[in-house]
Amino acid sequence: MRPAIAAVSIALALGACGGDQRSGPECSSDDPEEAASYATDRVAFAAPEGAEVQSDRLGGPLPWFAKIGLYVRGSGTVVIRVPVRVRDSVAISGWGGRAGELKTDVLIESTPTCAPDWTAYPGGLAFSGRRCVRLRVEGPGNATGSALFGLRRDCPK
Repeated sequence: MRPAIAAVSIALALGACGGDQRSGPECSSDDPEEAASYATDRVAFAAPEGAEVQSDRLGGPLPWFAKIGLYVRGSGTVVIRVPVRVRDSVAISGWGGRAGELKTDVLIESTPTCAPDWTAYPGGLAFSGRRCVRLRVEGPGNATGSALFGLRRDCPK
């Protein structure tokens, strides 16, 4: 992992767990590359496709949290959706939403100050059980794609 991406990943992890309340979207000129899952050429997640994402037990109705940074290149709107069939057991925390708020769909207005670089957003998935989840990504523009994550398990690609 490149040093700049490693630093952003640490900031994302701290922000997602409430360790550094100042952390929010940050600009990065480095490509997320090796450890990332690309949903489109302009949207990536800081976790390998299909692999089990490190998670921590937090309690509550969705007792687990998997820290996954989100990267958006350039400007434009991006929507990330949890599949309907798992919405009772998987929710998004962060990625442009308010801290602690759980959502099944998130609208991200990318930061124009970072264009044409990547904007990194802290957040991840709150969930119960062990499962594979494929998030749907729409945007920027007409681009669509998805990314698969293992929540307390590995998933076939």
